[in-house]
Amino acid sequence: MQEERTQQKNREKAMKIIRARVADHFAQIAQDEQDAERKSTIGTGDRSERIRTHNFPQNRVTDHRIGLTLQKLDTILSGKLDEVVDALVLYDQNTKIGRIEQIMKLAQIFKDFEEKLIAKGEKQKSLLCLS
Repeated sequence: MQEERTQQKNREKAMKIIRARVADHFAQIAQDEQDAERKSTIGTGDRSERIRTHNFPQNRVTDHRIGLTLQKLDTILSGKLDEVVDALVLYDQNTKIGRIEQIMKLAQIFKDFEEKLIAKGEKQKSLLCLS
């Protein structure tokens, strides 16, 4: 789509459009992550949405959020929640590390893409100077 008279102006306009689309893409990804985080925190309010199950006959506690099952119901009811809390903290940290890794990968892809576009533009500029 050429609207300007010069190739340079068309290239600049195309770069602005590409940058805007990439920025919108990253903003949408961030919004989706924030929405997922909020939904996982708040939930739907359904009765079936269990956090933890206490099974007294089997002396078992299951945390459904992280899939942790302990055969220590009596210990947990007495107030010793260290194992449960440690598992929840570890799960949260691993989740956050995974998100950071995804963001870093996307940032690197964007950086590589932008460098290729800049290099391509530089190459085209040098070819224009030679002619």
